[in-house]
Amino acid sequence: MKSLIYILVVVSLVVAISGCTSDIWATNKTFSGSGISFTYPGAWSEENQNTMSSFTFSGATLVTLLGNNDYTLAIYTMSFPQTTNQQNQQLLQSYKSNMSSVQGGTKTSDKDITIDGTQGAQVDFKNNEQNAADQYVSMIVWFKNGKAYLLAYGSRNNDTQTLDKIISTIATT
Repeated sequence: MKSLIYILVVVSLVVAISGCTSDIWATNKTFSGSGISFTYPGAWSEENQNTMSSFTFSGATLVTLLGNNDYTLAIYTMSFPQTTNQQNQQLLQSYKSNMSSVQGGTKTSDKDITIDGTQGAQVDFKNNEQNAADQYVSMIVWFKNGKAYLLAYGSRNNDTQTLDKIISTIATT
């Protein structure tokens, strides 16, 4: 019996120290707007307009900017002419090839993914700046309904499970 209590105490300490008791998905929120909806962790919040204005780039519309101190998620849309599946494949392959680096980051991987039944491309980066808020960044592109979508996701700890869970809930109209 003493050994069982000892084992339980050790396991409890290991779990507490490692932070495994924290679940950012304990509650969920749903974003819905500009033709896209998805579920994200309830611990996140939408950024205000002032913060959002610094996340713009030419030709794209920022749909939403979400996150907390450890995560950032931005989704952009851009009008895009209807293309065939073959043209989309060529564009996605070109995207993966051309995204070899971003300012301050090194490409770590790329892959094909499916978002809302549509093929997309994901490119992952490691931030080279030691104190950057987002040490790991994923950029995802897909085309649907005459729009190009760009999802930018950053995390301090390379939490790909959170990104995968968000992607699995995306619906576009």
